[in-house]
Amino acid sequence: ELLHLGERIHTNEKCFNLLHTSWGRAEDTPPKLFTDRPLDGRFGVDRQAWSELLDRYYALHGWDGEGRPTRGTLQTLGLHSAADLLGDRLP
Repeated sequence: ELLHLGERIHTNEKCFNLLHTSWGRAEDTPPKLFTDRPLDGRFGVDRQAWSELLDRYYALHGWDGEGRPTRGTLQTLGLHSAADLLGDRLP
């Protein structure tokens, strides 16, 4: 029950961002500062690996490749009003 509630909250936050900002996949990617200049010369982020992990993360949450929850995911989580508000912005 608690995990379901957490998923509802997380997805609802994503819906809020979709409604009030233009945030998308680019905002879920680390800035070039962390990929072009590794910390201490050793700890960097591989952009291709990040992109692949982001795809998996989105899929696990029931979101599309751009990080938008699908209508089916919103309905499963009982977020019908979010689905109605987002309307045609959903995949």
